[in-house]
Amino acid sequence: MFLDIGSVVDNQKGNYEIPLDQPLPRNALRQYERSEKLDTVEHQILIIRQAITEAKYLQPGMPKNEWIVPEKHYFMDG
Repeated sequence: MFLDIGSVVDNQKGNYEIPLDQPLPRNALRQYERSEKLDTVEHQILIIRQAITEAKYLQPGMPKNEWIVPEKHYFMDG
């Protein structure tokens, strides 16, 4: 993969941050990082908007893209 180093920043996590006004390399997906705090635990969340939502699991009785995670379980999407 070719990256124009002049417009790309290595964020020391092994990832590259490409400015929003720059095109992505071929076959790359842009990820948006968010954080969420539940009680005293903070979680980092990566969102890929290009993901196809129709291919995701639909939990019975819940709207699209909403899930109830059973107690003592965790949820992972991706």
